[in-house]
Amino acid sequence: MSPVALALATALLTSQAQSEPNDPCLFGIWEVVEWSDLDSEGNPMQPDRSGAKGRFIYTPGGLLSVQVMLDPNSAPIEGRQDVDGLADAARSTVEYFGQYQADAENGSLTHHIVGSGIPNRRGTDAVRSYAMKDGKLLIFWNEPDGRRFSRTLELLERLGDIPCEL
Repeated sequence: MSPVALALATALLTSQAQSEPNDPCLFGIWEVVEWSDLDSEGNPMQPDRSGAKGRFIYTPGGLLSVQVMLDPNSAPIEGRQDVDGLADAARSTVEYFGQYQADAENGSLTHHIVGSGIPNRRGTDAVRSYAMKDGKLLIFWNEPDGRRFSRTLELLERLGDIPCEL
């Protein structure tokens, strides 16, 4: 790579990584402990995702990565990995990366999705509410049709040198 191309790539990556999250309590690797999707009546949506396993990573530089298996007990794809088998597997995962911004004062968290296995999510923003309670990170949002979604995460490892009280 030429020195000019390298300098431009470095500048681009640096500017993308500096989305200035303002809540150091987010900096870390978080493990999913509860995944709740409720319909407009308050009933769990099907399929049941309560056994979801995964991690959310928030860096001090404003980068994020989300990897979740919605059905960690799903059976392996039999035989050749055909389109239907891969589609079923894709429906049971949530995975994306990008940048994030947090507004601790207003409890607002925005995931700026850069890359995802679902093409329609690329280049979009997922705006959520969040709070810290009893040492856990709670992320939640409501859809206009009345559906409610919440994620409860537990800190596995603190990232960065900034102390934080949860």
